[in-house]
Amino acid sequence: MEQLAQGGYYTVLQVHREENVVKLGEASGLGIKKARQLKQSIATYVEEKARANLIPEVQPATPDGEPQEPPAAPQEPPADVQDAPVSGEAGPVGTEGEEV
Repeated sequence: MEQLAQGGYYTVLQVHREENVVKLGEASGLGIKKARQLKQSIATYVEEKARANLIPEVQPATPDGEPQEPPAAPQEPPADVQDAPVSGEAGPVGTEGEEV
């Protein structure tokens, strides 16, 4: 979103890490109410992405009946969250290229 970029927020994580909603609202020109809504949407998005990457998928059992080892979970936030640019109109939060 152009307004966020003008306020110095270029990625989803930059907005997510901003603790001062008043600063976010004023710097971007969104206002406090919209900034609060955006922060909540981004928080939900980041939590869902983290949960999807931390909870291993159920692995089928091996032929001898033993469960397979789940893949190791990444420790860093996924790259699409970490470096996702902020773009589009205020609305649902998405990955790179989708509306934020």
